[in-house]
Amino acid sequence: MNIKRIFASALPAALLACLTCATSACGGKGKNVEQSQEEAADSLSVAESASFVTDSIVWNDSVVSPAKNKAVCSISLAYPVAGGKQLVDSVRKWIANQLSPSISNQPDSITEKNTDFNDGRKLTAFIGTEILANLKNDLSAFDDLDFDEPRTLEYSAIVSPLWVTTSTITYGCSTYTYLGGAHGGAGFSPAVFNRSNGDIVGWNMFPASSRPQLTQMVKEGLMKQYFEVSTTNDFRDALLVNPDTLPLPVTPPYFMPDGVHFDYQQYEIAPYAAGMPSCVLPYSEVRPLMTAAAAALLPTEE
Repeated sequence: MNIKRIFASALPAALLACLTCATSACGGKGKNVEQSQEEAADSLSVAESASFVTDSIVWNDSVVSPAKNKAVCSISLAYPVAGGKQLVDSVRKWIANQLSPSISNQPDSITEKNTDFNDGRKLTAFIGTEILANLKNDLSAFDDLDFDEPRTLEYSAIVSPLWVTTSTITYGCSTYTYLGGAHGGAGFSPAVFNRSNGDIVGWNMFPASSRPQLTQMVKEGLMKQYFEVSTTNDFRDALLVNPDTLPLPVTPPYFMPDGVHFDYQQYEIAPYAAGMPSCVLPYSEVRPLMTAAAAALLPTEE
């Protein structure tokens, strides 16, 4: 299987930032790996105190080709072990589905090959071994090329709770892939889980009737918070798309302490140098646009 499928999965799929890219020449506004890991640890402490317990799982491995080219895979998971069966099962399945495209173009590949979601360490080892095998297959192509120095292919993933309340848990899956080119690719996929039943709250938190107003609010948020421009013309110059028909992100919105976050992926609306554009809308502003069911899950104090 061609490793380019991993890169394809990372782009449409980041823990709060662009991972390695955020600390180098990405140009976007984000947080580096160390910051993300510290925040994840803080979130885990909150999760445990709220009776949602996770097991910290880290899997790392690498292979080296005859020409000294290297492939590295690193996966870090906060895997649910307690907190209500429906919630735990839902988060486990979501984690598997986030990483599944990295090893196959079939979304249910992990479910079909490894159904024992009770054993998070076994699942993580299975995923990591499959990804590393794909990376290893591509090393042979690099051995035939005349590089000044050996290249290192890389895949990394961090999956962790980002925010826990009495009614919801926000999880994030960050991925980073480097395939030997000019730069790597980062991706971020969040999910908000209803703690009472494990249901995922995504774009369904906003009815179709509120989408036009929401899009305008996201546009204004991007201009002020991320691109720091005041005119539509300046905003247009920063984008790859027409701001007059700006789409809402492919990535679902998610709850954080400061409001609802809206994140775009690399290249989705802006050049690579712009990073992963995002904005935050306060709960007080978006609550009137939400369904009654979604609004009932919001924090009571803002």
